[in-house]
Amino acid sequence: MINIIFIGVVISYTTMDVITAFKEKKLDILVSYMFNMSLLTFLYLLPISLFLSSIILFRRFFSKKLDLIIQGFSVPPLEVVKSILILALFLSAVNTLLSFSFYPSVKRSLFHIEKEFKKRQKVEKLVLNNFWIAVQEDGVKKFVNFKLIELQTGMIYGSFIVEVRDNSIARLIRSDRGRWENDQVVLENAIVEDFRTSKREEKNVIIPLVNINEVEGMSEKIDHLSFDSLLNLYTVAKEIGLNANIYMYEIMNRLTLSLFPLFSTVIVLGYLLKYRDLRIPSVIFIVLVFCLLLVITVQKLMAERFGINPVYSLIFGVFFVGLSLKSLYDLGKGFRV
Repeated sequence: MINIIFIGVVISYTTMDVITAFKEKKLDILVSYMFNMSLLTFLYLLPISLFLSSIILFRRFFSKKLDLIIQGFSVPPLEVVKSILILALFLSAVNTLLSFSFYPSVKRSLFHIEKEFKKRQKVEKLVLNNFWIAVQEDGVKKFVNFKLIELQTGMIYGSFIVEVRDNSIARLIRSDRGRWENDQVVLENAIVEDFRTSKREEKNVIIPLVNINEVEGMSEKIDHLSFDSLLNLYTVAKEIGLNANIYMYEIMNRLTLSLFPLFSTVIVLGYLLKYRDLRIPSVIFIVLVFCLLLVITVQKLMAERFGINPVYSLIFGVFFVGLSLKSLYDLGKGFRV
């Protein structure tokens, strides 16, 4: 019932969003937008859904004093809530797996729908990962590979270009940094190997290419990237001196959101059965959500503002792990009746 209510809220929100903020009001756009938004509710609303379900269930337990009767037979509270904990563990594991590629693909779909049909667009940090393009000019074929492109700034990291003349490799160009300016790429301190003259030199190189706006449609936000791509970009960014911490932040953010339902459920159930009062667990849950938002904010500041690896934010995880272990211990030991 709770999930149905949440889905109903999402449907209402997406309908109003399409009506008020989209340039075109078509049924297929609404259905696609609504479907993708509904899929994301599982990630963000799962902790709330588990919390409200626990509150509703144990409200009935407490009203009929079933928990006291069960404990009277020396059955520890952990046995009572075991099925809920297993469900929370299963759903958190599913969330983690879906965060590797499924949720990013859903976010990518939503982004493209909004980009094409929404009236006002936010300025987004877009990237192209391992971008390949082939161009031909005056009988010279160029096969171009950029490891990473930041479209907002036009900065290029990790360039590899092969020039082919008369079906043989003429030049090989490599560069760590460069910039894409309109319809040309400027590579800084590029290493140029000319196989026709056997010369090797280091210089700035200008490569004519398509306009950077033409490749924007192939770009992605960082949260659209799969887990494998994030790890790859993190490694590449470290090699070329880019801020790799922004990619580690995205990894940490996904893991934090995915595992939060498990930790919050364990902690809330411990307080719920200990105090037999719905108000205290409700306050605890609100505090946990606040702490979650605080941890995510700290991770983002560490990565983007201070250039610190957000892995160090795991120290805040001691708070959640400690409370969870304390709740499991209390549930296993039992409470005084």
